[in-house]
Amino acid sequence: PLAVVVGGIEGCEVSTQEKMICRIRSEEHELRSVRGVRLSPDGLKVLTMSYNFNCETRLQLWDLATAKEVMDFEAGINLFEIMFAPSGDHVLASDEKDGIKCFSCATGEAIASFEHGGPEEEPAGMAVAADGTTVLTVLRADKEVRFWELTTGARIKTLNLEAEEVFTMPLVCCHPSKNLLSASSGNNAGVWSTDTGKLIQLFSGHTDIVTSAVFSSSGEQVLTGSEDRTVKLFSLDTGACLWTIQASSPKEWEFVRFSELCSEDKFLMTNHSPDKVVRIFSVETGKELKFFTNMFHGTFGQVHPSLCA
Repeated sequence: PLAVVVGGIEGCEVSTQEKMICRIRSEEHELRSVRGVRLSPDGLKVLTMSYNFNCETRLQLWDLATAKEVMDFEAGINLFEIMFAPSGDHVLASDEKDGIKCFSCATGEAIASFEHGGPEEEPAGMAVAADGTTVLTVLRADKEVRFWELTTGARIKTLNLEAEEVFTMPLVCCHPSKNLLSASSGNNAGVWSTDTGKLIQLFSGHTDIVTSAVFSSSGEQVLTGSEDRTVKLFSLDTGACLWTIQASSPKEWEFVRFSELCSEDKFLMTNHSPDKVVRIFSVETGKELKFFTNMFHGTFGQVHPSLCA
């Protein structure tokens, strides 16, 4: 059955339409809210980024079968982005003050740090390349992409991107085709070559800041979400908008954010309104496929490839 993971004020939950698989309650673990969730590539563990009652962030790894904590990483108190490496053996965490670090899931230790030199070089996002061993980071101010060795933190190269606009949100997505996707100012998103830094395509049409962007599984389309409460699908080849989904009411989609697409090109939309609705959409058509009710008051979510029928 199709399953989703969501995190919010009440905690983290993994569910199908028929049943709840795992629930981690904030109140039972001295957490105030879960602000980021990722399932491991094998679908057996959940990575959460949460706030405690001192408004400090925590990075924790949980066993899906038991809902028990496996690891509490010392990852900083100002986290804003988390992800698994493709192998599932490491996690990456981006902190506003401490930069980006790579942690071992086996020991919890920080094994690599990707230094950027100061607040003026704050990263706008991170990604792991298709080879699974290279980390890419994009800087806001100087339009650079830096390439790093995943487990040592050694810098491999620096690439200047062809861009007139500065990068804005913590959004980076690297496709096996060696194309890099990121949001920029001007309510746009763009795709660049990681070989040359040349701009391949710019995607325009949103009327507010772009808060999420991902490639389709084929790499031929780009899906974007914005604070204008719309989701758009663009053609990478032409830059044309193929369809737009608009929130049905002012209370819906206050902050449009979705993680990578599942293998069947489905994406998840969580809702800030009290009805706790989580919806699944098809990338091909933009049509709603399924929705899940009585979930946590979700703010972030993911449809996981290994959990998709």
